[in-house]
Amino acid sequence: ILGFQMNELEKGLKGRRSITGYKLDSFTLQAQARGAIKDRSFSRTGLYCFTQSPDKEHLIMGRRAPGSNYTGKIIASPVGHVTYTEDTENIITNAVISEATEEMGVTLEDIQTLSPIGFFQEEGNSPGNIFFYIMQLNTPANEIVERHTQAMREYNQWKSEFKGDKVEKEI
Repeated sequence: ILGFQMNELEKGLKGRRSITGYKLDSFTLQAQARGAIKDRSFSRTGLYCFTQSPDKEHLIMGRRAPGSNYTGKIIASPVGHVTYTEDTENIITNAVISEATEEMGVTLEDIQTLSPIGFFQEEGNSPGNIFFYIMQLNTPANEIVERHTQAMREYNQWKSEFKGDKVEKEI
């Protein structure tokens, strides 16, 4: 997970091409959310991307999976955390593409345009920097949905084969 000092993020948003971040682990973020760490000068970085069909008339949305927070709720797709990388050039855009590939089966060839549209800082127990993007596809939405459906079938079948196994813990 990529973390930023708040002042570094603000500088990065004022025209710098790259933003220097540092590694955060989920234990640190959980400790911060539970109040065990009072320091609010760092935060996680996330993204939400609204994916538009080629005809610009439809958005491809997701539904939270069982076992996650807000199970069954409709969400933008893709969404995720921005992971830490040494390559700070286009780090957030690259994270959007990575999440789109992972969650939807979208490849670079499927993307017509990908544009940042906004940013906000979440307050509360687990502060975060959230970036918003809109991605317009040049591949029909029904093809993307079918890819995702097939990938989920395979994922769930594979997961059920290893139920209770050491491999399941890695999934």
